[in-house]
Parts: sequence; structure tokens; C-alpha cells
Amino acid sequence: MLRMILNFKLSYFLYFLFILFGFYLVLRYPGASEQSGMGQAAESSALNLQQNNSGAASSPAEMQQVSEPEPADIGVDFEVGRSTICLDVENGEPLLEKYKINRNVDYVFCLTEISLVRRPGILYHRWVYEEEDEEYDIVRLKVTADSKSVWSRMEMNPSLAGNWRVEILSAEMEILDTVKFYLY
Repeated sequence: MLRMILNFKLSYFLYFLFILFGFYLVLRYPGASEQSGMGQAAESSALNLQQNNSGAASSPAEMQQVSEPEPADIGVDFEVGRSTICLDVENGEPLLEKYKINRNVDYVFCLTEISLVRRPGILYHRWVYEEEDEEYDIVRLKVTADSKSVWSRMEMNPSLAGNWRVEILSAEMEILDTVKFYLY
């Protein structure tokens, strides 16, 4: 009888540890369930199209919504490397690089690699929904002397499935690179 009680309590303890480990994984890797095919039953994410809160955020530098370059932005002296679409960014590196993305994802990130920074400057990421050829957001990104990459993110809405592109713009608003992805 005592052995049965000990085994019973041990099984509950193991079950408790298993649940704790599950919570740890969810907190440590929040987007993992989307990639494993489990999906999410109900998504409440919506693309906020209001002027004040567009759903986009930038990398470590603070982001400002601007449509015109500031005079101090002109004459940036750094090189832009490749740009990547991914589902998350950790330590300035893309995680889960993808170009065909499930419509139930909360955010999509665009990461641009930077090299040979001779002086600080500005880059822009312009998020365009190609199905309606509509600009949804433009994000101002600060490039500093220690920048290896900059990134922005866009909150996605399942109703906006289709072709998207992110244009990487110089401070003078010239297109340096374009990255495309498909939200299905």
C-alpha cells in the first residue's frame, strides 16, 4: 500500500515537472508552436492601420515614423549587406528565415545586415502589400558605429494574405534592396 502511494505521488510530481518544462519552452521559444504545425486556434492579432500605432517596431534603436528624410540623414557612410525575412531576431541574427509564411503568424521581421560603418546614419524599411500596391508602414532605423544589423517588424493580419515586399531605403529614400515574401 505504501509503495502504491509513493508511486502515485511520484507520477504526479513527474507530471508537474513535465508541465513546468512545457511552460519554459513556450516562454523561451514563443513562436515554436507555429512552426511545428500546431498553429493557434484563435488569432487576435490584427494589423492596426491607424496613423499613431501601425504595429511596426524597430531594432535596438528607437523607431520613428517618417516619410521624408531629415537633412542630417543625407550622406550616410556605411554598407548595406543582404536583407532577410524571418519570424524572429535574436542577438542581431535572423531566426527561422522564411519567404513563404503562414497567415496566422503574429509578426514578420525584416533584418538588414550592415558593414563598414564609418559614421552613423539612417536606413528605412518600407512595408508594402503588393496585392493592393499599398504602403502599410515605413520604419526609420538608426545605424550606429557598432551596428552589425538593423531590423523592423510588422504585425500581420490573416486577412492580408498575399504578396508582400520590404524595400530597404537610403536616407535619401533611394531603394537599395527589396525583399519579397508570401503570406499564405
